[in-house]
Amino acid sequence: MGGLTQTSTNPNEESHKVEQVIVHSDHNNTKYNNDIALMKVSSPIVFSNCIKPICLASNSSLFYNATLCWTTGWGKTTALNGEVRPDLLELRTPLVGDNECRCQYKDEF
Repeated sequence: MGGLTQTSTNPNEESHKVEQVIVHSDHNNTKYNNDIALMKVSSPIVFSNCIKPICLASNSSLFYNATLCWTTGWGKTTALNGEVRPDLLELRTPLVGDNECRCQYKDEF
């Protein structure tokens, strides 16, 4: 927790042993559908200015198309042949609803 890069550590970073990984029941590795998992750690996480919990929406939450949200992560900067960045990146991006997504990516479903 608290890591900003995959190439070194920082003083605010904490490591915890992962006890259990629960992969989404509808995960599809080929299409990256439901590409999410929960990890249970073996010791309590101490929150700080650099380590904070995230809020997850409930099943009854409603979001409108184009609502701006934040996404963070490591990985490629573009879908095809993108540079793999070692630093944690963040992006403010609009949400896309299921219908619009299916329309734009109909060949992917």
